[in-house]
Amino acid sequence: MKKSLIAAMLALGVSASASADWVFVGSWDVNDGPSWSHTEQVMSAREAAALIFGGTYTDYAISTVGKDANLIDFMAYVNGYAVGSSSGRVVAQNFIQDDGFTCTDDAACAGNGLYDYYDGNFPTLTGDTSAYISDWCDAGACVNYAFVQRAVPEPGSLALLGLGLAGLASLRRRKYN
Repeated sequence: MKKSLIAAMLALGVSASASADWVFVGSWDVNDGPSWSHTEQVMSAREAAALIFGGTYTDYAISTVGKDANLIDFMAYVNGYAVGSSSGRVVAQNFIQDDGFTCTDDAACAGNGLYDYYDGNFPTLTGDTSAYISDWCDAGACVNYAFVQRAVPEPGSLALLGLGLAGLASLRRRKYN
């Protein structure tokens, strides 16, 4: 009876809810990407973070503000033809522009997926953009900061786990006395 009670307490301690905090994992300058050559992939900032730091794009939140997780703005710098200035263009973290098609869900656009630089839609100049391509941004002007969520146990979870371990210790102590 006591063993099953202790096992139940341990199970509760391990499975109780936990919150998640954003943790800074690194940053990159958009210009750190490959030089445009018509064969580089068009990608959102979240996709670029997954390429650089590993994992999948859904693991990441991107910010243009800095390393402080409390200031994440979920925005990103992108680079591309006619983006407006040498300081890049700030867009939503999941923004993609490919062959004149704009997507905001990290999904493949109707374009060809490659950084074609300029798609010929003169005079609108709707060229492709990417969060990891060396093109118009000045070095250091287009830095994106990547964060991932890490689970943090709730205080109640830790208390239940501690009670379970204390119960196991007292049970073991009785058994050997």
